[in-house]
Amino acid sequence: MDKESLYKIVFSIKEKNDHGQSVEKEILDLQGQTKISLHELKMLLESEEVDYIVDRIQIYELNYKGKAKEELIKVINNILEGSDSGAQMDEWIRILEENVKYPECVIDILEEEESDNAEDILKKILEYKPNIIHL
Repeated sequence: MDKESLYKIVFSIKEKNDHGQSVEKEILDLQGQTKISLHELKMLLESEEVDYIVDRIQIYELNYKGKAKEELIKVINNILEGSDSGAQMDEWIRILEENVKYPECVIDILEEEESDNAEDILKKILEYKPNIIHL
């Protein structure tokens, strides 16, 4: 779907929702035209920025799930460079989270890691083990 058409649909959904009208049918129609899950789409539509929502949906359409280790290193390098839009950065993080066993560690490790080496960061993410407390 082209950006202009997507923008019109998202804008219409946001407008109707802001005026208290039901948008469930429109959301389901939009979800049916994209690869994005219904849950992800509903979460995105909670954002105030229509441009952000459209950017995220278009980026999501590229369907990055199932990336190889080398591709995840490229994703981490993109995050480390920090030159992409907020929507693209969120998508890079989503890609990482979808491709690791413990997605809850991704943001913490990215924020805490002092290394600028993407391979080291990916290794730390892949080797992460959650602390399990037995009562």
